[in-house]
Amino acid sequence: MIEQLDTVMAEDDGIGKLPGNYEEDENRRTELDVVVFNFCISLIKQKVYKQRYVNPLFHFTSILGIGSDAISWITCHSFTRFLTGFIWCNRMLILEHLFEGEPLEDESGSKDESDSDSINDKRNEAVVERFLIGYRTWLADGTYTPMSVIIY
Repeated sequence: MIEQLDTVMAEDDGIGKLPGNYEEDENRRTELDVVVFNFCISLIKQKVYKQRYVNPLFHFTSILGIGSDAISWITCHSFTRFLTGFIWCNRMLILEHLFEGEPLEDESGSKDESDSDSINDKRNEAVVERFLIGYRTWLADGTYTPMSVIIY
C-alpha cells in the first residue's frame, strides 16, 4: 500500500499547475484518492490486541487528549467533540468500504415491478447482512480493532 502511494506521489509533477492537461490531473487525483482510501481502510481494519499504540489511529486519538501546555489533559467537552468527529469519519469510511460497488438507486430498468421488487429485496437483504457482519467485525466494542479500543 505504501509503495502504491509512493508511486502515485513520485509521478506528481505538480497536480493542478496551470496550464496542464485537466483530464490527466483528474485521473491522477482519482488514483491518489483510491490509494489514500485503501490506506485508511487498512488502518481501521487492523487488529490491535495488546499493542494498541502501534496503530496510528489509536495513537492520534490519544494525542488529541493532551492539552496545549503538554502537561495536562484537555477538557472533556473539547475531547468529546474531537472524538465524535473522529469516530464519525471512521464510520463513514467503513460504510463507504462496505457498500463499495453497490448502486445508489435502482439501475435495473425492469418494467415488471414484481420481478424488480423481489430482486431488490434479495439484494437489499444481502447488503444489510454484509453491513451487519462488517459492523460486528470492525466497529463494535470488544473486537480488538482501533475503533473498539477508542470507544472502550
